[in-house]
Amino acid sequence: MHYGTMIKRFILICAVTATLGACTGKSNVDVTSGSTASIQTRSRAEPIFYNGQNYKVSYAYNKTLNLFDMRVQGTSVTMTAKDANTATAIATSALRHFACPDSLSGHLIGQPKFVSTTWSMQAKCA
Repeated sequence: MHYGTMIKRFILICAVTATLGACTGKSNVDVTSGSTASIQTRSRAEPIFYNGQNYKVSYAYNKTLNLFDMRVQGTSVTMTAKDANTATAIATSALRHFACPDSLSGHLIGQPKFVSTTWSMQAKCA
């Protein structure tokens, strides 16, 4: 009887240790804060909820031009050529949130371009 209780406790301790050990791996989340933080240049694709609709924003850092190539697509609504302001607001806000340090904001460079159902643009943290 005594050994049965010890074995159960040993198994429970091993299970808890294994579960907690799985949580100790390095996170892929980059947090930007403070004025010494750098621009996060890792490519991303994120779902965005804006004005009651769902969108997907994706971007990749263009090292040659030192800016981000961005795309915005509607997932619950089809974007049209009239949605330039919405696409720009989503892109610059997402860039500020995910890539720019707290002291910088996302700014559009040039004009956004609409092809089919996707808005493409370039932006940078400034």
